[in-house]
This record gives sequence, structure tokens and C-alpha cells, in this order.
Amino acid sequence: MTSIPYCSIAFVARPESRLLMLDVVEELRCRYGAKIHLFCFVPQEMALYEALNVDDAFASVTDAEVLLSSTRTTNLDETEVFSRAAKIEKGLPRTYNSVSVANRHLGRGYAQGGFYHPRSRFSEETEYVQMVHAYNETFSFWENAFQSLDIDLVINGTIEAAVVSRKIGIPFRSLASSRYKNFHFWAVNEFLEDPGIAPRLETFFESSTEPIATLEPYYAHTVNRTSFIKRGMGIVPMIRNIGMQIARHMYWRIRGYAKARSYYLSSEISYYYRMWAHFRHLSKLTRPLEVLRGKSFVFFPLHLEPEAALQSLSPEFFFQLSSITALSRDLPTGTLLAVKETFAGIGRRPDNFYEQIADLKNVVILDTLELGTNVVKEAATVATINGTAGLEAALLGKPVIVFGQHNNYDCLPHVRRVESLTDLRQVILVSLSASSEVLANANTARRYLDVVLERSFDLGDYDYLKVSKFSSEVVAAAAKALHQSVCESAVSSEANWVAD
Repeated sequence: MTSIPYCSIAFVARPESRLLMLDVVEELRCRYGAKIHLFCFVPQEMALYEALNVDDAFASVTDAEVLLSSTRTTNLDETEVFSRAAKIEKGLPRTYNSVSVANRHLGRGYAQGGFYHPRSRFSEETEYVQMVHAYNETFSFWENAFQSLDIDLVINGTIEAAVVSRKIGIPFRSLASSRYKNFHFWAVNEFLEDPGIAPRLETFFESSTEPIATLEPYYAHTVNRTSFIKRGMGIVPMIRNIGMQIARHMYWRIRGYAKARSYYLSSEISYYYRMWAHFRHLSKLTRPLEVLRGKSFVFFPLHLEPEAALQSLSPEFFFQLSSITALSRDLPTGTLLAVKETFAGIGRRPDNFYEQIADLKNVVILDTLELGTNVVKEAATVATINGTAGLEAALLGKPVIVFGQHNNYDCLPHVRRVESLTDLRQVILVSLSASSEVLANANTARRYLDVVLERSFDLGDYDYLKVSKFSSEVVAAAAKALHQSVCESAVSSEANWVAD
């Protein structure tokens, strides 16, 4: 048997990657003899995996749906709940509230730019003491599960599982997009970071000398954008979407699916109407990219809210409107700020969100369907919290300003992280003055990209819409990269590494 730094793996099932990851963990089981302990979240998922558990591929199958179900507990003793929470939270690397920022139900109040995201029974009916109780139960569940099963590797765990694994020193890996074409890598925490990039960049000299001349949107964005354009935003697509959602709810209820009792149907119907209405309204405020050509401008692309790239990856800073206002305030005279909405954000924004942006005299709202890569190429600087546009700009050698604290590419010299808004003016001035250094920056960016690709694997044309479309070569590449990542961390004592 090959010596490996793991023998007992906790594999947390996720719908969007269920079949691919099933084959990946099976590869680990067959190649290295690792025990696979599967964790699921809905009864239908449990039934599916139990049916697929041929030859006892899984050492155990556990229902891990603890968080939301625990919010239904009533007649709680507040003193007891908060006392227990204080003891648990003291040993965790993050607070309960910080973790809840990423939850679409319990943390929806933190999605300030997504006020009209459909409301659910969990978001509306959960009191604070119930939420704290739910996190008490969830953190205790994961710690007990990991310790009782002697888990020494967690794959694709939830944020709560990631926090617990970091607390007790268990390596964590999550399948994450490299944000370039359809390359992916194995992130080491819930912030989807790879701490191996920066040190490898210092020693990597085998890179191509050719800078990155052109840049295409990464694969997942292309899939989503094509789907959005195909659906359309007219009255007919709106009516069709509403009809389809009603039909889905009826089907879910007939089949007894838990998701039929999650989001309010009335809220989802209202959302489709707002998508249509907000798109029409926004179209009156937007300008084409041509109006900015020849002018100095900073580009700030909006994030969808709630979204993993914002609340999950940047729990320290997720205030989009504040970012835009601060950038507008600190820009030097004559420099404009270009803001572009993401198509998925339409229909979710609070009232007057776009008007508040449009009221800023030095701000231009761009056409939503304009390709972000086109705007990046024209901009003097790109500012983002944790968006892909920042990486795209960095790869082209453009100066980048990031508000988020967990961007893998902020190790590049032309990417400047905002530590405090009081320092923003100076960060902007330095970034704008560095816009003439694009060629030199591009050479470093070329090395960065080659390092990322060295540490990534290509999923081909696999995506969440085609979950069964992958080859055995893709599975082998993903399993090999996962094994290498864990072995690398074992050598470098990654258990002592904790993201700030």
C-alpha cells in the first residue's frame, strides 16, 4: 500500500459536482485504499448515493443537514444557548456571525446589495437565538463526526466544516475554479486560497516569455452569460420563467422534496418580475463603452449578492455601494469610475441602488451585456472586492485595487490591497501612476499564470449544466492534483498555516 498522509476521508456531497467528485473519491479509494465517509444534506441525495454505494465504496453515509433543521427548534433557553455558544466560539478561528455572512438564509441581512433576493422560510422565521442554537449544533456535529471517524482529510466541506477542520488541524480541500478557461485547483480553506502560489512564484523561471496578449472570459462565466442571453429579459421570457417556477414547485411538492418548503413561491415570482422591470430601468441609465474610450477611468464590476465570491470569500469587506462611493470620492479630478452590473444581479438590488450610483457625477454605468474583458482592456486600473475582473486585469499587467483579503493574485506587485479606506486615495494614485508599467507587469503576470496552471487541472467542457460530461482522464487529473496538494501540505506542515 502506498504511504499517504490520509486514510479516512470525509467527502461532502455537492449537487453541482456530484458525479465528478464521486469518481474522484472512488479513484482515491481504489488507488490508495482510503476509507470514504460520505455526508449528504437532503433525503433524495442520501437515497441516490446509497443506491450508488456498490461494493460498499462508502465506509459510511451520514445525513449532515443540521444547520437549517436546527433553526426550527423552539422553547430554547437563551442563557443556555449563548453560554454554550461562547464556549464553542472561543475555540474557533471565526465568529458565528462571520460564518453566517455567507449563508443565503441566515445571513441574508449581510447581502445589502441583494435585498430582493427571494426570501425563504428560514430567513424570515428564524430568531437570533434559534440561529445561534443552529450553529451550536452544526459545529458540534462536524467536530464529533471528524473525531469519531478519525477523519484526516475533508473534501468539499461546507464553511462550517472548513472552520472545524482548521480548528482541529485536519487538512481541507475544496474544488475551486482557477478563473482561467476551465482550469480548477484544490483550495485549502473556505476562502478558496492556495498558499502555495506565492512561494512557487518566487522560484518559477520556466515561464513563457510571451505576455498574455488576449484574454477570454473564463468558462463558467461564458456558460452563464450564454444562458442569460438565451433566456432573454422581455415579457415573454418573464412569463415563461414564472410558469416554469410554479411547475417546479408543484413537482417538488408532489415528490416531497425539501426545497419545496424553502423559498417562498410568491417571492420567487416577484423576483422574475423585478428582473424584467429592473433590466428596463437600468437600460435607461447605462452608457456604451465607447463613451469612455480615450478617457482615464477605473473599472469596478458589481458582484452578484448573495454570492460566494463576495460574502463567502470576503467576509471582512462586502460593502459594494460603500466601495463605489469611496472610489468616487478619492479619484483624482478628470478620472472617471466605470461601474458595470452583472447580469445575475438584476432583480436583486434594493430600491434606488442604481440611482445612488448614477448620482455620483464622476461615475458612468456601463451596458450590462458589455463583456467585462473589453472594459478591462480599456481601463487604466481595475478595482474589485474579489472579482474575476481583477484577475483578468492583473494577467494583462494592469494595475489592480482589491478590497478583499483573500485574492490568490494579490501576490503580484501591481495588485494593491486596500487595508483601510483612509488609505484608498494613495492606493488609487499609485495604481494610476503605474498604468504605464503594463508591459513589465505582464511579464510577471505570465509567470503567475504558468504557476497557477501548474497547480491546476483542466475540466474540459465540464460544467454544472453538464454534470455527467467528463472523461476518465479528467477524473485521474483531479485525483492526482488532490493527492499532490495534500502531500505537499504534509511536507510543509500546512496544519500550522492559518489564513488571516
